[in-house]
Amino acid sequence: MKQSTRRRQDAPNLPRRKVAKTTVGWEFTGKFRPSQDRWWRQKEDEYGKPVLNAKGHPVREKTELFGKGDRYKIRYYDPEGNERGKFFPDKQLTKAKTFLTKMQHDAPGR
Repeated sequence: MKQSTRRRQDAPNLPRRKVAKTTVGWEFTGKFRPSQDRWWRQKEDEYGKPVLNAKGHPVREKTELFGKGDRYKIRYYDPEGNERGKFFPDKQLTKAKTFLTKMQHDAPGR
């Protein structure tokens, strides 16, 4: 028998935590992304909606920068609160995200 993942209706609501803007990932508006792949982008239809493949995954397409220069751009806030960026070469996404996490912990509360 498969166990349900649904929450019981009689259970009290769980406490909510405040989420800082410096959290690794995206803001839920989808506009600010701390890490950016400059070689690939999400393909969009003529209405600006993402194109999905047969499995429901977004389709990616090459950008004009494909194969040229550094691949990943990391955006972060410096200790003075100014937005900064740093670029990382191909195959160094882990190093880029580690740098982002370090910078977010060093930044003042935003």
